[in-house]
Amino acid sequence: MSENDLSMEELYNQSIKLIQENQIIKGRVVAKKASEVLVDVGFKSEGVVSITEFGADELEIGKELDFLVESIENDAGMIVLSREKAMRMQSWDSIIKNSQGEDLVEGRPMKKVKGGFLVDVRGIEGFLPSSLSAFKNVADKDIIGKIFKFKIVKVNNLRHSIIVSRREAIQKEKEIAKERFWKDLKIGGIYPGMVKAITDFGAFIDLGGVDGLLHITDMSWSKISHPSEIVALGDKIEVMVLNTNKESGKVSLGLKQRLPDPWQDIESTRKGVRSH
Repeated sequence: MSENDLSMEELYNQSIKLIQENQIIKGRVVAKKASEVLVDVGFKSEGVVSITEFGADELEIGKELDFLVESIENDAGMIVLSREKAMRMQSWDSIIKNSQGEDLVEGRPMKKVKGGFLVDVRGIEGFLPSSLSAFKNVADKDIIGKIFKFKIVKVNNLRHSIIVSRREAIQKEKEIAKERFWKDLKIGGIYPGMVKAITDFGAFIDLGGVDGLLHITDMSWSKISHPSEIVALGDKIEVMVLNTNKESGKVSLGLKQRLPDPWQDIESTRKGVRSH
């Protein structure tokens, strides 16, 4: 049979997409009604979606979005589509990938329940056990509805639910920050830090994930008997990196090196006087 022998209907049927139920397909918004939206998916009939499934920025004529095919044909002969189920399915697929790797995911604790919190992660319900929350002494108002990063520690494929850990996410974030710090660290560079501890021989400075030692001899050009004469716990200071050893994790810091040596000026003055 030649192409000329085919009817218009047969040609049309050959040109349209093959669509199956539970498949995610792309569709273009073509019309809005009071309770539903009509979507062109390249099939002989248009798809219909409840208007409640769309975000405010998605209800735009001509906008192309992903939809899940729930039914090939309803009583009115139209394809039944779901925007929400498509997004949930795509979210689940990305969550599975995240759980297999070391990537962290963003989530929003929505409700406090017995033993922890319910967390919304890309539309998927997650459970954050109290033992993994790292929210000790944090008020509920500073947790509920706020966005945090989490590590996925367990996946339930049957229920499409996950268990997440804030504690492990914090540890991962510290590792990332430490690696970035070592990569960017330069001898002679000036870095902000906070006084974390004070000893007789110096002070330990938190540089943001990595601690450095500010020795008493590198605090001031003048002689001091104790580091507390220069710094106090919690002080935010800027220090110069004098030396580093990534293998041992040691960083030597200086405070006086940020200022000119006053003894050099005195020596220069003396030399000038002698020359006269």
